[in-house]
Amino acid sequence: MPYDRAADIVRLAIRLQGSWSGLTLDDIQRELDVSRRTAERLRDAVEDVFGPLELVDTPGITTIADLAVFLGISESQTLKAVFYQADDETVLVTIRGDIEVNEVKLKNHLHCLDLRLANAEEVAAAGLT
Repeated sequence: MPYDRAADIVRLAIRLQGSWSGLTLDDIQRELDVSRRTAERLRDAVEDVFGPLELVDTPGITTIADLAVFLGISESQTLKAVFYQADDETVLVTIRGDIEVNEVKLKNHLHCLDLRLANAEEVAAAGLT
């Protein structure tokens, strides 16, 4: 599989992970700038790699450790979303559940001067909730 297509599959999986209502084929086409047939293939590839997608209610679950126990899986089989404020921009980092974000590497990657966890108001103002 070409690198670009693998990257599209990962981008699509991350986008789906952050979506409450899922994505239509039109959404996939538009966001990844691909044909309808390619959007269908990408959707199918995500399901082949990650399994069927389903919304799971997790009442009161606030940590990756609790989530893994609740779902009966290892922490390495989860993803977590961490919001940061990089200078004046709110960014979302998605990382495997058993790994901590290396903030030095993130700061270097983003070429920012100030990096800190975003607060709830900053996340909401960025439209990321």
